[in-house]
Amino acid sequence: MYAQKSSREITDNAKQELKTLEVEKLLMQANLSKNSGDLQRAAELYSAALNIDKSAAVAYYEIAGLFLYRRAYAEAVQYAQRAVQYSPQQAVYVERLAQAYMLQGNQKKLQETLKYLQKLEQSNPRSAEFLPQPVVNNPQKSATDELSPKVSNSEKIASYEDLLQNPTNEKNYKILTQNYAAQTPVAWDSIAQVNEMAVMYFPGNANYYMQAAQAHYELKHYKKTVELLAAALENSFATEEQKKEIEKLLLKAKSLATSSE
Repeated sequence: MYAQKSSREITDNAKQELKTLEVEKLLMQANLSKNSGDLQRAAELYSAALNIDKSAAVAYYEIAGLFLYRRAYAEAVQYAQRAVQYSPQQAVYVERLAQAYMLQGNQKKLQETLKYLQKLEQSNPRSAEFLPQPVVNNPQKSATDELSPKVSNSEKIASYEDLLQNPTNEKNYKILTQNYAAQTPVAWDSIAQVNEMAVMYFPGNANYYMQAAQAHYELKHYKKTVELLAAALENSFATEEQKKEIEKLLLKAKSLATSSE
């Protein structure tokens, strides 16, 4: 009887290990697809991981991010909620849920989520601690280099709250971009979303186009990069120096967009 039980336990453990390895493999493949710009394939792979393990919070988190990119906010909320459900102590998942509520325009749920995030960070500051300095291996200046990455949790939460009520306060866009630039790895998808929202309210400010374009370039979304940079040249009041930077990146993005077709 004891031997049979031990054998069953060993078999169960082996099955669980294989399941975990398969999920990790799918998540790795999904991340590679996302980073290469194949978002449809990434979504399929994240979903495949969930078919094996319905409690894989990171897969819900990533799919929520893909829906945010597509501006499908209701779906983003649904998946972000599941991420928080399965990993309620992971502050970055709670923050994605707050972001989804903010973009959806659901102020009540945003306030509730931010209160929970604040309590979570107060009880365990390291649970949502983004490293104080961004990892920058490229010595060339990027669109986010000029932004100070040191953003307090209170500033970040206040910015989420105020951005929904007052989307014309430029300080909020800067603080949120600082926060995402300070994450490791840099949260380029969130930087893109925040700055594209800023472009809607400040179409004459070249910096927002450039920061959004830089984010999409890092994500290998070259067609979107070209679209944003072309709009910057056409619609914004870019300085001569900014125009040179825009045209330089535009040339690179066009070449890469063509070669990836």
